[in-house]
Amino acid sequence: MPRLDAIDRRILGVLSVEGRLSTVDVAERVGLSPTPCGRRIRELEKAGVIEGYAARLDSAALGLTVCVMVSVRLDRHHPDGHAQFVDAVRQRPEITECLLVTGSYDYLLRIWLSDVAALADFVSKVLQGIPGVGETSTMVVLAAPVTRPLI
Repeated sequence: MPRLDAIDRRILGVLSVEGRLSTVDVAERVGLSPTPCGRRIRELEKAGVIEGYAARLDSAALGLTVCVMVSVRLDRHHPDGHAQFVDAVRQRPEITECLLVTGSYDYLLRIWLSDVAALADFVSKVLQGIPGVGETSTMVVLAAPVTRPLI
């Protein structure tokens, strides 16, 4: 892990919120001149601290108004069972996040769908149809009062 100083952290904070800023704009916000700021950004990219840049999308504008978190318990706890499950999950664009977790469930999935009917259909026909899925528990996300970048 690279050692990050206060300036690196300020650069990361600015870019994690506004990734399309020019180097000149980032430099201005963090109190550096553009050349050393650009050098630091390239070093952070090279070190893998900055993995890439992406646009934040408006789910409602895409017709995705229902976000759910689904806990999944597998009925087979062997490497092949996990691999088959993860491979199946990777095929589904509705699933935007898949976390291997501890506790009474094995995985936690974030899923975006158009409406409650699509949710019912997805859980019963897709999720519960994946080989090895033993049990699911669905929680509808009502709001996300706190979402923030890592730094």
